[in-house]
Amino acid sequence: MLAAVSPMYAQNAPTPDAPTTSSPWFVRIGVLDAVYHPGATIATSGQRIPDATATVSDNTTLMFDLGFDVTKHVAVQLMGGVPPKPTVTGQRAVASLADLGRVRYGPVFLTGVYRIRDWHRVRPYVGGGAAYAIILKDYDRSVSDLIVRNNWGFALQGGIERELGRWAFFADVKELWLSVDAHGSLQDGVPVTARVKLNPTVMSFGIKLRLN
Repeated sequence: MLAAVSPMYAQNAPTPDAPTTSSPWFVRIGVLDAVYHPGATIATSGQRIPDATATVSDNTTLMFDLGFDVTKHVAVQLMGGVPPKPTVTGQRAVASLADLGRVRYGPVFLTGVYRIRDWHRVRPYVGGGAAYAIILKDYDRSVSDLIVRNNWGFALQGGIERELGRWAFFADVKELWLSVDAHGSLQDGVPVTARVKLNPTVMSFGIKLRLN
């Protein structure tokens, strides 16, 4: 009987070298560069200023992703970062106003991605989703009492990952369509409003770690 039980136990006993199922959760950290494609509609006392627009300074900051693999090919990612602080500067008809203000904001992206078939452990992916600009602090310049509103946007995404076991290197590009509304006062007390188009191209690269 012992001889009969022993093979059965050996067949069902766990082996120390058996592969473990990896977690569907992962994190990514890296460097993010936001290159804006700006524009603006500016009005004073409710009247639009012809040929008035604005530019927005580019930013570099740190980013992080929290992701979940729904399937082998489909994943959901939530991305944030250290809040950048771009400067909005008047152009053309309002160039004399120079810097209109600065804004500290936290960009948040929620996207779904589809991973295309890998090639030598390099996996390209594409996706899209929503973005939200959380305004944390406004800084007056030529516009005083500046207030900028939070707003939603839409993003398309693409990138590649080079897998090395639990670790991977990644490079990612997101194209974002996002505008924010702002209002304040000029130095002579005249109320001013603006709709500022940001539309950044967000490029990031870094490392990915799959959680246990």
